[in-house]
Amino acid sequence: MIAAVGEGETRFLSPIYHVNVCPTTGHVCLGFLSEENWLPTRGVQDVLSALFSLLIRPELENAADQSLLNMYNNNRAVYEEKARKSAQDAK
Repeated sequence: MIAAVGEGETRFLSPIYHVNVCPTTGHVCLGFLSEENWLPTRGVQDVLSALFSLLIRPELENAADQSLLNMYNNNRAVYEEKARKSAQDAK
């Protein structure tokens, strides 16, 4: 589940293993949602579309967790397996 916390601030309420999601707070680090890039004209569809794209293609320059970024860059197979296991465990 996703929650809009404030203008341009979004987080996952359920745990998600992803480079751009803080493992403790669920806060999403996405350039599109950053304070300097946020526009009040953006709607729910824009945010959901950006989140969907992020899940498929992480923004490595906006990593929320350095250890996940290192694993993603240096051992993608292990990262993807952990992400899959995390998603299965969350069902």
